[in-house]
Amino acid sequence: MAMGLVRKSSSLILISKCTAAFSPTYTHWKEVGPEDYAVTLLKRSSKSKFMPDALVFPGGVHDVADADPAWLELFSKCEVSSQKINQLFRQPDALRAGTYRSLAKQMEMLPNQTEDAMMLPEFSLRLTALRETFEETGLLLARPVVAGVPSDPIALTEHGAYPISMNSTLSNEELMKTHTRYGAVMGENLKGWRAAVNAEPAKFAEMFASTRGMKGALLPWVEGLVEWWAWLTPITYLTARYDTMFYTALLPHLELLPHMMSACSESSQLLVVRPSAAVQDHQCGSSWLAPPQLYEFGRLARFRSLAEVAAHVASRTGAGARVAAAVHTWTPQVYKSLDSFITTLPGDELYDRNYTLDADGSAPLLHCSSADLRSACADDLPKLTRSPADAQAALRDAQRRPSVPLNRVESNKRLHCSFVTNTNTDHGQVTPVDICGSLS
Repeated sequence: MAMGLVRKSSSLILISKCTAAFSPTYTHWKEVGPEDYAVTLLKRSSKSKFMPDALVFPGGVHDVADADPAWLELFSKCEVSSQKINQLFRQPDALRAGTYRSLAKQMEMLPNQTEDAMMLPEFSLRLTALRETFEETGLLLARPVVAGVPSDPIALTEHGAYPISMNSTLSNEELMKTHTRYGAVMGENLKGWRAAVNAEPAKFAEMFASTRGMKGALLPWVEGLVEWWAWLTPITYLTARYDTMFYTALLPHLELLPHMMSACSESSQLLVVRPSAAVQDHQCGSSWLAPPQLYEFGRLARFRSLAEVAAHVASRTGAGARVAAAVHTWTPQVYKSLDSFITTLPGDELYDRNYTLDADGSAPLLHCSSADLRSACADDLPKLTRSPADAQAALRDAQRRPSVPLNRVESNKRLHCSFVTNTNTDHGQVTPVDICGSLS
């Protein structure tokens, strides 16, 4: 059965500080959760062709405009050369994510790429994430250029300019000047720019270029984005698949972030939620998290404070703004058991390099319960899919085996989920906390 084209994309995990003034009623969640930080989500429209009503991170598809060499020229005018960009973002070959390697090959075929002006995929996908976040939330993450040198990053919205870092050296007076210089000038036009960029992605570079001459300039805050993980849509989605790099952006100074953003027309709602609350709400069926978001919220729930998240991100970051550990691209494999959907991930015993769908394009049916599958091995898969009798015979043998590696999500009709993992990480990333109490 033919599958849809795999499109490169990126998403941004916006992590902001919560305070006592943080309003849980705004977030839609019944439980506020134990964390002192929250993450931005968008609820996809019910009319969306891909994952309708799902809660997702801001982000979207890579566009040829994100690979325009004009970006290199814009940065070079602000003392950020192509060599500097390579130093900041280029991952070593041994660690380079498959998402970047395949995008590099695609970009080589673009007519705007020349030997003298070749865009780095690590740089280009960050621009995608920032552009899509601006389109979908109205939040523009940027760095003012002062005396030709990029300064502390700011968040620019229709309401003004705000410092991003708790260690920002920008004084209130300087912020007022920044807002006057960029916020007041662009703020009046930010809605217009947002609509223009949404209609034509090339307008994103044009918008930044328009800030030159305002006694300075603005640049996209690409240095603030750090690789978190990469996900490839499973083959069960036949018509649309996305190879997506997830980045984090830490916004510790923006307690009022929820009140600064607004959802775009593609989304019915914009939410800001603590990780454990997001999983619990998914559990009770009031909302549905797309599988990568569900797993990543399980990972984030290991950290109770924004400081812990920041320390974890820093521990994985090497020179520049790139991670020092490998960022793997995970492609979930979905099975149906007698009582659940089983999503297996790399490292799981049942993760099969020869995985295929049933003849009708649906996920393979395994003739046993999800609990029984926790002792099954890869060699059992032919019997588990053949018949109930063969499955029971395979499971009797499985009971005599030692424990097998598990890295999966068990979901009752995609909602009542359990993270089931006993594997050790060798890539500097954490495993998810099972808030609902499975084997994790």
